[in-house]
Amino acid sequence: MKEIIRDSWKILGKYFSNGFDTAWAQSAAARGGGTAYDHLVKLSELYGPVVADFVSLPMPTIAAVTGHAAAAGLMLPLSHDYVLMKGDRGVMYFSELDWGKCSVSFKN
Repeated sequence: MKEIIRDSWKILGKYFSNGFDTAWAQSAAARGGGTAYDHLVKLSELYGPVVADFVSLPMPTIAAVTGHAAAAGLMLPLSHDYVLMKGDRGVMYFSELDWGKCSVSFKN
């Protein structure tokens, strides 16, 4: 397991996840499918139950974080029982704390 975590950054780059894909939401809106905000709301509605499912699994789970994790991208590893990450490979940052609110409802 240590080797997988040690070498994963070479394959995946320095980002684990920066959260919701705002560029996708904007391009989907540009193609005529609602607004970017509508798409981000839909992502939020779909993402919350996934995180809630990880939290409620009846067995221990491990997240191997391979780089920077921010916003909604941080919620996925935090929904696990254990998080493994090399200290020199990235940061974890929950930007919603700066806003004073959480943008995802975590209901199962």
